[in-house]
Amino acid sequence: VKTNQRPERVTADDAVAGLTVVEAERRSIDSGQVEVV
Repeated sequence: VKTNQRPERVTADDAVAGLTVVEAERRSIDSGQVEVV
């Protein structure tokens, strides 16, 4: 709004990709290992 540009739309696929990263981060914290996404 401040720059007079419309916000980006987030699709369901974008949301799933974000959740995949969050789940991998959680597994990494629990295991202490690197998780490949």
